[in-house]
Amino acid sequence: MTETEILGLRRPAGSDYFSVDDFNHNVDVLEGAAQAKVTTLRVSGDLNSAVLVIHSSGSYSGTIVEHEDGHKYAEFVLPCGGDADITHVVNGVKNSKNITLVEGQTEWYVFHKMTIHHSILARVPDGYFNTENSIALDRDGVVGTIAKVDMKTFQAGYTADLDHQNELWHAVRTGMITAADYKTITGEAYPTAPPTRVEQY
Repeated sequence: MTETEILGLRRPAGSDYFSVDDFNHNVDVLEGAAQAKVTTLRVSGDLNSAVLVIHSSGSYSGTIVEHEDGHKYAEFVLPCGGDADITHVVNGVKNSKNITLVEGQTEWYVFHKMTIHHSILARVPDGYFNTENSIALDRDGVVGTIAKVDMKTFQAGYTADLDHQNELWHAVRTGMITAADYKTITGEAYPTAPPTRVEQY
């Protein structure tokens, strides 16, 4: 009987009898070595938002929830440390970060709260202005009326920033202008999702 140099695993000779004790000893040593590498990742951010983790061991997904200790996070148990790409998804808006995890540690990463700026047109139902010319909306306790305007009006006030692109996206969705009008104004094809401006704090 000999033992391996690094882990001390028992290596019986060909003339030795099989021993369950030796086998179990080796399993316990290997399990302990594996446990020493396990890394727990806790990702904090907006409550009930989705978190995606891409790691050398695979892809993981979870939701940020409130735990008994009062903290809000999604927890991932990874077989080892190393690089991980973390994506925090709030209302379809993604915020990603690459971090390096230390083996055998509990690591935290906190995403700052995201504020998503939508056009007021986001509150208008799809295709509304295909048949209507105006709508009254209550925003923060103030009732305001949005009147249907044409493509030239949007084009005259357009500047190439995300707020205006977001407004134009909803203008197409609600029927004020067409996807072709969007491309004429912005120079880009109408996207499948609004180019929403996001701020973190």
